[in-house]
Amino acid sequence: MRQLYRLIWLMLLGLSITLVSCGSSTAEPAYSVIREPELQPGDSIPEPQGEVILTLTGKIKRTNQGDELVFDMELLESLGVIEYTVQNPSPEREQADTHQGVLLENLFALAEIDADATKAHAIAWDDYTVDIPISVTQWPVMITTRRNGERISFHDLGPLQVIFPYHRFDIEPVIYDPMWIHQVHTLEIQ
Repeated sequence: MRQLYRLIWLMLLGLSITLVSCGSSTAEPAYSVIREPELQPGDSIPEPQGEVILTLTGKIKRTNQGDELVFDMELLESLGVIEYTVQNPSPEREQADTHQGVLLENLFALAEIDADATKAHAIAWDDYTVDIPISVTQWPVMITTRRNGERISFHDLGPLQVIFPYHRFDIEPVIYDPMWIHQVHTLEIQ
């Protein structure tokens, strides 16, 4: 069974690389790999040792604490860390920022979300909520853990944010800007 999960993981990785290369307007990659994934789909998922910063619930097959899949920063980043520079659509941020974080696709693959799941209901610490379609994984959407090389403080809308790769793909801002959720702490897979 573990080999089947690894095969599925490799197929998803190959598909994402194909989509990235086909969707790009130049030969330049959409992101840089900073840290290769250590935790793979099918692996035993340990409980976090530090403060829980992200919880997945709902239509997931894999859990590590009751019926939830919970992460501290170290466990989350064991899914692999990528980096890209992108302009935040928020009017408060005038310059482009370099973000490091985890591909949403890797998170969903580890959780083994149900085939009929269509969205992740994202919840932030300020009670802002937004539904993010599962289909956004066609792009390298990131749960960012660092901005410009530094951890993102709670007071600077961290520690986690969902960001979109506007710099490399033709992504409709009217639709996707509201999904740039800051201070996200829960993803309910529906």
